[in-house]
Amino acid sequence: MSHSHPDHFDAAAEAQIASDMPMIATNRDKQELASKGFSNISVLPWGEQMVFPTKSGQITITAVEAKHSENPEILKVLGPGNGYFMEFEAGDYRKTLYWTGDTFPVNDVMASVQAFGEIDVLIPHAGGVGSTGALGKISMDAEDVVKMVDRLKPKSILPIHHSTFGLFLEPIWKLVQAMDGHASDLDLIAEGSHILYK
Repeated sequence: MSHSHPDHFDAAAEAQIASDMPMIATNRDKQELASKGFSNISVLPWGEQMVFPTKSGQITITAVEAKHSENPEILKVLGPGNGYFMEFEAGDYRKTLYWTGDTFPVNDVMASVQAFGEIDVLIPHAGGVGSTGALGKISMDAEDVVKMVDRLKPKSILPIHHSTFGLFLEPIWKLVQAMDGHASDLDLIAEGSHILYK
């Protein structure tokens, strides 16, 4: 879990998730999740990792700081969040993925992600949330995603967090337009569908 704001973890999600399902979260979110009856929560601070064995290899998940606002005062109100860098390994096979959580492409976050090396799949939170509200912009818009792509140079981009709720103000076509001419593949999928990265 990146963080437990209502647009990430709502009543509908709660109803479908088993209370003992393993979860990774921040310490603040562990308390929130425990109050909802969830019991199998691992706290993963920024820079620390967990390794999950698979039948043929392992998945390594490292927590990365997610800055939900570029304004330090608003950041205090919104609280800490996680992004996650994931490595999928089996023999000679290795695929990397960076799920941003609600962050902006600020220098310290980008530098920590770049230190992991090549990114195969970038999963950015888009939608331009808060652009007209009192807190200001609290999720990336197309311009921010392009800045991140230019810095991290992922092979593929799978944007999420852009059309599920009415508070997502920027339509996804703006990202499609902004990505025109970039080398990275932009993968847009319909809600409820899936994509396979080999």
